[in-house]
Amino acid sequence: MFMYLKNLYENELYSAVSQLALVILSEPNHRTTMPADQYFLTLCYHGYSLYEEHHYNTAEEILQNALLVRKTFMKAKANVPMGEPGVNHFSEVELRYKLALCYKATKQLSEAIATLQIIPTKSRSSKVNMLMFQLIQLNGLNYDKSAILPLKAVLKECPMNLEAITGLAKLGLKPAEILLCIGDSISPSNRQWLGHFIEAQYKIHATQFLPAVESLKMIEANNEMILVLIGQCYFYAGNPEAAVTYLTRAHQISKYMKDGLVTLAAVYGSLDRLEDLEKMTPPNLCLTENTSEYWFILAQFVYTLGKHEKALYFSQRSLNLNPNNNIEASILKAKVFHKTKKYKEALNLLRILENRAAYRFEIYELYVDIYTATNRFREAQLISRRIFKQQGAHLTARSFVLAAKTYFSQSDPQIKAKSKPLLESALTKDPYCLQAVFLLVDLLLELGDSAGAIKLIKKQCAIKPNAKLYAILGDILSKEKNQMKAVESYTMAIKMDPMNQRANTGLMALGQSSQAPDESNHRAYEFDEMLEVPTNAPEAESDEPWSDFEIESR
Repeated sequence: MFMYLKNLYENELYSAVSQLALVILSEPNHRTTMPADQYFLTLCYHGYSLYEEHHYNTAEEILQNALLVRKTFMKAKANVPMGEPGVNHFSEVELRYKLALCYKATKQLSEAIATLQIIPTKSRSSKVNMLMFQLIQLNGLNYDKSAILPLKAVLKECPMNLEAITGLAKLGLKPAEILLCIGDSISPSNRQWLGHFIEAQYKIHATQFLPAVESLKMIEANNEMILVLIGQCYFYAGNPEAAVTYLTRAHQISKYMKDGLVTLAAVYGSLDRLEDLEKMTPPNLCLTENTSEYWFILAQFVYTLGKHEKALYFSQRSLNLNPNNNIEASILKAKVFHKTKKYKEALNLLRILENRAAYRFEIYELYVDIYTATNRFREAQLISRRIFKQQGAHLTARSFVLAAKTYFSQSDPQIKAKSKPLLESALTKDPYCLQAVFLLVDLLLELGDSAGAIKLIKKQCAIKPNAKLYAILGDILSKEKNQMKAVESYTMAIKMDPMNQRANTGLMALGQSSQAPDESNHRAYEFDEMLEVPTNAPEAESDEPWSDFEIESR
């Protein structure tokens, strides 16, 4: 009967193997009369077939038994008959590798790591070392230095293993150190390509996203993986418009890309591009319900619609399927907590996220938004100072905006005015930074400088027209009784965005009455990112942490 079992296994008829193996193993006569090697192979065929049929828990039990049987007859030096050469194929290393895969499939990551660690270092194959690294990452130990040795071993045998290169860059190895692991085993042309890739990965994990883009563009071609990396770098650097260009190109090449789809959905969400997000949802989505990406895209779509409870449910479904490395779903969940004013839950999640993805700027934005919303201005400023220290010479416009928010959100006019030099610094860094423009326009209006606000809006719209800015300009001009120019501004806003409520309301008000609109219509921070200004006056010392910074930022 064993020969029939072997025949089924060799023909990859795995469900049939499992059925016949149960017959053999449950029959006492078969078990007592079978040679040791055949009994061992029956367990191996059964365990491997169960794995292929996705019966992981049962496979774990059978493979553990197979390891014990192998150990027993190898210890006894039972002179296993060589009539069954398959015994050598199912070595201890191979069995432990398959058992670790079963543990991985059932999310028993610590057990999987422990199973592989028993294998002597010199006996570990490249696939064992690679699986060890993947398990360490999945277990949330993203920066565990114990993963360096397995990855170095992989590169010595497989020098073009890009996943191993990415892992070493993530763990802080410099390009020269990674190239040293590879040696001289690859051709000069491949080495040049690999050099650009290693350099890009090093810059990505050093949070130098725009320099990384330059390195990636050297090897861009029509490569889906590289296009996704460029799109992600632009997104992490705060340029979602550029990110869309590269991510959509990658999506056109492969509609089944998973990692890129998640980033693309997050980018569409940040740009409020509902129509594009809707095109990614079922039945258009080329993913199934058992993937974390499927649920994240749904979560992002309903969040952008303003349905926060559904967004929380869908993001949690995504996290259930991928709990450790699902950064986008975790960030979205934190955003939902912030929107629904569950600040304690949001802060707890942000602390976890900061350990796993310190490079994501959204984490620090949410920290500041929550602290300012709860009048914890000192803590908000400390978070912003931390960003300045981290970025050093690579300060970005949004870092200045984040610092400005910590002043702008306070009710004291003198403290609020301290946000002005920070916002001006942001616009010096990036003239297209809309967040800075909206905040600065609102600040100028509060200071009574409507002429300055008008000048700033016109300058910005000349560079990059924006419907919200035109609507704000219409409000200002309407208040100043310049109805003709106000109509022009509202019309421009509606032309760019027919659903712009502010412009439509303002235009209707001008048509119905010549009376100036209510003061509340002139506030200039209608954009989504703005915080609600707290009514409680801050303590005087909340300004103290920035005393030395203000001089530097001017």
